[in-house]
Amino acid sequence: MLLLVALTTSAQTPDSSRIYFVDARFHSGKILIDDPSLATLLTRPPRMAEVNFSLLKNEQRAWDYANCYTKNGVSLSYADFGNTAILGHAVSATVFTEPFIVNAKHIQVSLRCGAGFSYLNKIHNTTANPDNIYYSQHISFLLLINPTLYYAINDRWRVMAGAQISHISNGGSTWPNWGINVASGSVGVEYALQPLLLKPRKRVPFTDRDIKFIAHAFAGRHTSDPTQDAPSEKRFAGGLNLGAAKPLGRVCALGLGAEFYYDGIAQVLEAQSGKKYNPLVGSVSLQNYFFFGKLLFGQQLAYYITPNHPSSAQKFYQVYLLEYKIKGPLYAGVALHARGKISDFLSISTGYIF
Repeated sequence: MLLLVALTTSAQTPDSSRIYFVDARFHSGKILIDDPSLATLLTRPPRMAEVNFSLLKNEQRAWDYANCYTKNGVSLSYADFGNTAILGHAVSATVFTEPFIVNAKHIQVSLRCGAGFSYLNKIHNTTANPDNIYYSQHISFLLLINPTLYYAINDRWRVMAGAQISHISNGGSTWPNWGINVASGSVGVEYALQPLLLKPRKRVPFTDRDIKFIAHAFAGRHTSDPTQDAPSEKRFAGGLNLGAAKPLGRVCALGLGAEFYYDGIAQVLEAQSGKKYNPLVGSVSLQNYFFFGKLLFGQQLAYYITPNHPSSAQKFYQVYLLEYKIKGPLYAGVALHARGKISDFLSISTGYIF
């Protein structure tokens, strides 16, 4: 409260170059699952409450990143997954960026992307909590995407409604690591500590439609499932993700690509089963990229082209990339490999656009 008073007291004129916000939201939704037998765990819909602190720079330089205004901030949230005894609760801290795709007098539409950490109080335990196969580590990673519609009541207050997809997993650090995916709807209210009177800016026509070549290097750890005779084990997984994307505009690009990586879990599976597994994995993919200011969000649908890979029962998998521009064409962030709604492994990634 003292912080809010101090910020309000130091507020500049209505055309302030820095506008601070605080907002509160309430979410309700459902957990996305692949196994119908797990539906018995979900005794009620998951719910979440969050408070957000953010900053918008009312400056030409900030506008020029993506031809729109962008908020950046921190979110603190509390989630109840709908089964206190087995799934428990999560307390999360997330950093986010939120470009405004539509900015009219009373209506704004934004797309928030965020990443952070969650503390989960009820994790998998073979004796005390064997039914929770979603997560097995108290500290896990959180990724989210959240389109939001705002309606301005006046120059300080806005009400909002939105939809969110969030993913929490431990990045392959321990087994089990299905990860938990939550789809939710939200309502909330936001207060601007300075009057929200944004300077009108001109959109620069987009002319750079040349094909972009994008390379990502990634490295992480892949965790195997335990068997009756052997515990789960961790092995290195890492390689290169390549793509050629055609910009459709300043924000979106579509393309094709390929991925090649080494997966050490192949050796573990081979020792467990006696079958031949190939640690070298190759795939081809359809790729989509969103560029929101300095943030890159990529989604890929990949098809395995190598035989006997560690996920031989699967033909397709997904790759999600969330990276931040460090300098020039260099990005850094995280990459998530997943099969359907199941998290495979999370890795650190670096990207470069040629």
